[in-house]
Amino acid sequence: EHEVEIKIPVDARIPDDWLPETALRLRLYRAFAGAKSHDELAQALGIAVDRYGPAPASVKHLAAIMAVKLDAKALRLTSVSLGKDRLVLGLSGDGKLQPAIVMAYAARVNGARLTPDGKLHLPVIAKNAGPELVRESLRQLAEFASSFGRAAVVSPSAAAPTTGNPPGGPHAPRRRRRRPRRP
Repeated sequence: EHEVEIKIPVDARIPDDWLPETALRLRLYRAFAGAKSHDELAQALGIAVDRYGPAPASVKHLAAIMAVKLDAKALRLTSVSLGKDRLVLGLSGDGKLQPAIVMAYAARVNGARLTPDGKLHLPVIAKNAGPELVRESLRQLAEFASSFGRAAVVSPSAAAPTTGNPPGGPHAPRRRRRRPRRP
């Protein structure tokens, strides 16, 4: 399993005033870091909230960053870095994000660029962007990769002409109607 370097500028920690005992804080850090799925991560946060009370923003940010890490691992990214005006994703070149897919995605997103060192730079317009924006960007990229190259499947009822054009489009040859023979 590969590691992903995550750099998102938010306060992501377990504060002493919420969980004063060092051993319990370390155990919670390990539970967050060791989560193999979003369900395990949510379960770790849920248990902590049940035991220690409502989680402060910094704990929620920590859980959100661990969720970004899970998403990035699923896409086989090497790094995720959020700056004030861009999101930079380090690409490994394997998994879902094959070079052709990444190039097509970069061409689709206004202001995106792919660098020779294997990094996809995506523009960030939102102020105070955080882990939620990163997760949404990764979700969109994963969705694009999953649908890349698939032909649109149209049901027969949806393919029926509604503009008076013959089946097959306006430039398809028209079928001639047979006239009944005269006696």
